Amino acid sequence: MLVDNVIETQGLALLESILMPFDIYNDSAQHALTVLKQRFLYDEIEAEVDLCFDQLLAS
Repeated sequence: MLVDNVIETQGLALLESILMPFDIYNDSAQHALTVLKQRFLYDEIEAEVDLCFDQLLAS
């Protein structure tokens, strides 16, 4: 897993690779609310981010 590799090698240059998906989720959530006006889609994106964040912290 990318997170494990970055932590073990202390590859700070790869830290952006871990955080990039969260930025994509953020953009998607904003698009779901503002353009599509779909709250349920936003809720699904938020749940996915919560799962990813929990996995990141567990590593």
